[in-house]
Amino acid sequence: MSQHNVELVRRYYEVTSGDFTGIEDIVSAGFIDHHFPAELPHGPAGVRAFFTDVLGAFTDRKIEIFDIFATEEKVCCRFQLVANHTKDWAGYTADGRGITCPAMSVFRVEDGKLAEGWENADLFGLFNQLAAPAAVAA
Repeated sequence: MSQHNVELVRRYYEVTSGDFTGIEDIVSAGFIDHHFPAELPHGPAGVRAFFTDVLGAFTDRKIEIFDIFATEEKVCCRFQLVANHTKDWAGYTADGRGITCPAMSVFRVEDGKLAEGWENADLFGLFNQLAAPAAVAA
């Protein structure tokens, strides 16, 4: 079961970096990610909203997984987001530069789907990249 759960999280990151095809097979109808803004709906609609509306300023998104392991109902993943900042976001003007944002996530699996998620990301490092002059960040 734990290998299935690992593959479920890998598919989650692949699908959310793409066109969301099959997201309903990965997250439950009541899926809640505790790091998403509270006003987002639960389930697949909330996942789509987060990755298009909240992270939509970062294009060519890719998740690079460094470590991933699971128990019977939980999956822990250490990864980084790699993307380009192509739309204004959080008061930062888009300049097309690449960013990286290391993070760790834990997901709870129930009935073969992701039911709940938690994430801690290096937002301090991300904001420093966005605020840095182009010559320094290059």
